[in-house]
Amino acid sequence: MFQTNYTIPDILSQLEINDRVCIDDGKIGIKVKSLLSEGILLEIIHA
Repeated sequence: MFQTNYTIPDILSQLEINDRVCIDDGKIGIKVKSLLSEGILLEIIHA
């Protein structure tokens, strides 16, 4: 398991379960698995 902090909370509040997000110009793809009180659980779908 990996944990990180993100400094733009406005984006995090707009995510919904099953949303897909690309990071680092699309080199990393993630999918939102769960929205938790502690944060968001993400699944890496490609790297």
